[in-house]
Amino acid sequence: MIFEKALPVWQSGKENEMNICTDFAFTSEKLNKSLLRVTGSSAYQVFVNGRLCCYGPARMAEGYIAVDEIELPERDDRAEILVRVIGYNCRSFNQINNVSFAQIEISQGNRIVAATGCYGFVCYSVPEYVQKVVRYSSQRQFSECWNFLRERKECSVSFVDTDLKYLKRPTEDAVFSERQAQICGTDRYKTVSELSMPIFEYLLNEPKRFDCFHYDETDEKPLEEYLKTRIDANGSNRLERWKFSNIETGFFKITGTASEDSVIIISFAEQLGSDGRPNIEALDACNVIKFYVKRGDFVLYSISPYTAMHMEVLYVDGNARVNSVSIKELAYPENGIIPYEINDGELNTIYNAAVRTFRHNTLDIYMDCPSRERAGWLFDSFFTSRTEYELTGKCDVERAFLRNFLYGGIRGRIGDITEMCYPSDVYTQTFVPQWSMWYIQELYEYFTLRGQMGELPLYEKQIMKIAGYFRQYENEYGLLERLDGWNFVEWSKLNKRVYDVSWPTNMLYADTLYKIGMIYGKDDFIKKANMLKKTIKDMAFDGKMFYDRAVRNAEGKLKNTDEYSETTQYYAKYFDVVSEKEYRFIDEIILGDREIENIDGYPDIEPSDAIPGLYMRLELLLNMCEYKKALDFIRHYFGDMAHQTGTLWERKDGVTSRDHGFASYVAVAIKRAYEGLAQSNNQGNKIIACAV
Repeated sequence: MIFEKALPVWQSGKENEMNICTDFAFTSEKLNKSLLRVTGSSAYQVFVNGRLCCYGPARMAEGYIAVDEIELPERDDRAEILVRVIGYNCRSFNQINNVSFAQIEISQGNRIVAATGCYGFVCYSVPEYVQKVVRYSSQRQFSECWNFLRERKECSVSFVDTDLKYLKRPTEDAVFSERQAQICGTDRYKTVSELSMPIFEYLLNEPKRFDCFHYDETDEKPLEEYLKTRIDANGSNRLERWKFSNIETGFFKITGTASEDSVIIISFAEQLGSDGRPNIEALDACNVIKFYVKRGDFVLYSISPYTAMHMEVLYVDGNARVNSVSIKELAYPENGIIPYEINDGELNTIYNAAVRTFRHNTLDIYMDCPSRERAGWLFDSFFTSRTEYELTGKCDVERAFLRNFLYGGIRGRIGDITEMCYPSDVYTQTFVPQWSMWYIQELYEYFTLRGQMGELPLYEKQIMKIAGYFRQYENEYGLLERLDGWNFVEWSKLNKRVYDVSWPTNMLYADTLYKIGMIYGKDDFIKKANMLKKTIKDMAFDGKMFYDRAVRNAEGKLKNTDEYSETTQYYAKYFDVVSEKEYRFIDEIILGDREIENIDGYPDIEPSDAIPGLYMRLELLLNMCEYKKALDFIRHYFGDMAHQTGTLWERKDGVTSRDHGFASYVAVAIKRAYEGLAQSNNQGNKIIACAV
């Protein structure tokens, strides 16, 4: 039992309300060997004398909750402990939706000095946290608006029946280093009646099962206020532009002074728009926070983590001055990264960007991005897991990530197949069938390459259920045909070629069956996999390349469409569908010197997008010992990203996330290629490179 006396509690009668903030405060005249245990739903921050020291809970599967244990610093003077908890009560891509509660206790030695539901803590409602606001994005929970002209009020709490299993945080807590922004300009603005861009569609036309406050019912509309501002030298209001040297992620901390009660709005983004202002449109997210501040000095924290490189401070009303803008970084601990140095300036810059990208997206789970979604996507994890093991020598986050899918990531409502991201309550109820196969691909590497063979029995039943799910979609040839769900092969035009029979999907399926057979010693799986690869070769290979798909003609027979893609060829080689001799033309495509976005000389071949095609190409170059070509590819594709933002992006065009977890795999690729070159040049010395 983790808690000795603390009970799960919440503001009386509000445990099922959306977007409620509650403070739990305890004051001690002396902290002596004190331990704080805390958990709650949906998110909490722990402050000791105003210093942020914990953010939680670590996200876990449905039916589970993680508990943080924090050793409090010893103090002989007064210590003020504040646990601020948000109960979102809405479905999202990044968390299981549990009823709102908090459970906290503080022990000194063998004595409990404070425990929720018993004694010690004073509970406050937080009316300064504006409840009725818009969702931050269609994937995440609510945006923020703070009115510090209101006073928090002591309130009563009631017991909440959580029916959850309590586990200690399975991964290390993040670090909270402070990153400072610099002011880079001032201007004037005015407010007009029309919007500079439409309000995001999800705010006005809520999808089915989308938990939110209807837009016209919200108490504050800071996004709309911001969109009505125009830069104008004669405007009556002033603004400031602030900039971080790189993309940073974590909690905003803004300090300043107001000579009277005032209102400020901050906007933030990973990139600038064509007008030179933060491009809040890029991620379809409400990257705007409004603050009402009292006369005097102020320190403002966001309660949710965000990602930014560019910020604007708009002085809306009153007379205030912001003195500093910073982010309390929420990231994987720097001291957990194994030092590595590269004696190549450009490659070192890209490597360091990959490390920062990994740190920003590897916390309690692997995340796709630290901004719009913060979601634990399968398939993305296949690449990030390799990065964790290479950079840290451990697979602690991967273990927690995979366990979440084991304990709750297969849902009965969609059959014996994994959720596409988890922990989550995806309101769309969509799933990606291919992700279940990539899940098994990752498990294979987790068992065999990362030394976790002891966990094989733990996952066997689940893996066999997934294999059973796919058997119902096998046609007369043993090929998967017309899979349910959101079929995803790649973001390129190839993803419009997934029905009836997707050849890349079947290549992945054949290899997945093979790997199941190998790890569990099931010869029937191996035999079936080899037969399926032969079938794919016989039906999809034209002697040089593989078609993308086959469809049923009027007579009901499968016929290949006249469509080829770069990525399908990579799938074929990656999953070893044909012999080395037959790979010659495919190898020409892999080895070709060309612009990444075009395949010179092959106009009929659809070029790859970033994921997985270009990452597959990179992996294949490494496997072929083409280390120089691999490094040239990395310089060409990732160099500008690293220089612009200090992070690596989802796509080269930068129109989506500019801090994307799977891109951290580039660190692994650089290391392999760099050391491979050194070995081939008989340099013999281990090359060393510096982590960020």
